[in-house]
Amino acid sequence: MQVENESGGTGIIRLIDKCLDLFEMTVSALALLGMTVSVLLAIVLRYVLKVPNIAGEEISRYLLVTIVFIGISMCVRTRSHMGVTIFVDMLPACLRRVVMVIADIITTVTLGFISVLSWLYVASSLARPQFSVTTGMPMAVIYTVMALGLTLSALRSAMLFWSDYLTTTHPLGVQKGGDDQ
Repeated sequence: MQVENESGGTGIIRLIDKCLDLFEMTVSALALLGMTVSVLLAIVLRYVLKVPNIAGEEISRYLLVTIVFIGISMCVRTRSHMGVTIFVDMLPACLRRVVMVIADIITTVTLGFISVLSWLYVASSLARPQFSVTTGMPMAVIYTVMALGLTLSALRSAMLFWSDYLTTTHPLGVQKGGDDQ
């Protein structure tokens, strides 16, 4: 069944994929760099200058949260998440494919549902603002990072579903993650 069109239906998916890749890699790299600088600064301040730096620990924690939630989307894209496949691997090929389709549908719907809930949580945190203890940063910022990471994961999962089951070619060129490559 050919669902893609001649005007470049898969070209749009490739473009979105490349833009998301660039965004995720940039945000993750900057967060990792910021976390590294924050931790190194905390070490110097604490052990060399004997000055406490409690804000540094909070900043590095929030940057780690950023890396984790953006990293979820990156792992969805490359299928690098862990999974227990022993029972699926024992099934005949035709039944295995059905189970994989059902699992991918459940994953995509669940990520979409959690994304909606996380954006509702962001909205409620904007209505009743909370602030972090040491830096005074609005907690809505970190909640937005979580919601964004989950939304990107849902989008990536939907794009993979489209590429795997609704087109005859795989526009993303994604291979299974892990050691199977």
